[in-house]
This record gives sequence, structure tokens and C-alpha cells, in this order.
Amino acid sequence: MESMPTFALLLLSSILSFSSVHSSEMSPSATPAQQQPSKASSLFASQLSNAPVPPVDPSLEKICGVTEDPRKCISFMAPYTPGSTDAVSVVAMIMEAIYKQVDRAIVISKKAAKNPSQSPVISSCLNKCVESYNKVIDDLGNAMAASTAHDMKSVDDLLAAASSNFGFCDETFHKNGIQESPMEEIDETLILLAGFGVAISRKLIIKSN
Repeated sequence: MESMPTFALLLLSSILSFSSVHSSEMSPSATPAQQQPSKASSLFASQLSNAPVPPVDPSLEKICGVTEDPRKCISFMAPYTPGSTDAVSVVAMIMEAIYKQVDRAIVISKKAAKNPSQSPVISSCLNKCVESYNKVIDDLGNAMAASTAHDMKSVDDLLAAASSNFGFCDETFHKNGIQESPMEEIDETLILLAGFGVAISRKLIIKSN
């Protein structure tokens, strides 16, 4: 059975360090110190923790209330929705966040796969992940266009498809005898975020139309 080499573990560490939603892209006012890679042990650790969150606008509470984990949904969205918001806007923000994190994951996966010291098996798996991530990028681009056109049924379908592609990445490692995918933690979190978008779309937008 192929074991996960140190480089693969470093790959995961790198992904988790750059993936905070408090990056310079999501927080234009961040200082240089705030933009340094964090030492968080999990993706979006501060946003997706179960720690108590400050009071938020009732509109966000209602929207996140339809998801499988309202507390995590609120924790993730609260910094970007200081006032009243609506379901369509929240879904759009979730899609944007997923898009940016997947784009970064592609860059790191490609770099890791090309490293001469990398295991050929893991390099092959990483390349398969890149293929899945590229499909997600395509789906999210179409979903964003569908959202602009107020076609929320298509948004729902494309978010669900994106979630499946995150799972395909991890399955590639498992099928090659690697029990722990170096992408698993980021994939699980992105699946969770996509799930938030699907739940909000189905229960608050499509259902009401």
C-alpha cells in the first residue's frame, strides 16, 4: 500500500495555510502581517469552527438555518454580511469563495505533481484532482452566469455537480491504495460550503419561485 510521503503532507499543510478566507483577496483592508500564511490546523478554522459567534443579522440566521450546520454557515458568512442580506447574495458569495479556493488548490496540486521527488502514484492522483478541480471551475463559472440570469435551478445543479467532483479527487487516492488523501481536508470543507449553497438555493430560492 502506498503511504503518504512527507511531501504530500507538506502539500496539505500549504493548502491549509493559504486558504483562509481572510486572505488579501477576500479582505482588501488586511495588513501585510494579516496576509501571512496562518498556522491553522484546518481549512477556514476560524470561520468554520463551532465557537460561539457574535450576534448577527436575523436575515443571515434565517438563511443559514436551512443548512445542515447553521452555526458553521453563520460563522463563515457573518464577516461578509454585516447587515441585512438575502439568499441569492449569500449563495453568490459562497460560490465566489469556493471558486477562489479551488483555483488555488489547482496551482498547488500542479506544482506538487511536477516535483521530481514526488511519488509517481501520488503525482498521477494529483493530476486527476486537477482535472476534477478544473471541472469545478467550469461548473462554478456557469453557475455564476446562471445566477446572474436568475436561473437558480441551474445554479443548484452545478453546485451539486461541483460537490461530486471534490469527492472524485479523494476517491482517486483511495483507489490507488492511499488511505489518506492529501486533499481530503480541503475537499471536505469545500463540499460543506457547496452543501450550504445547495440547501439555501433549494429551500429558500427555488422553492419560493
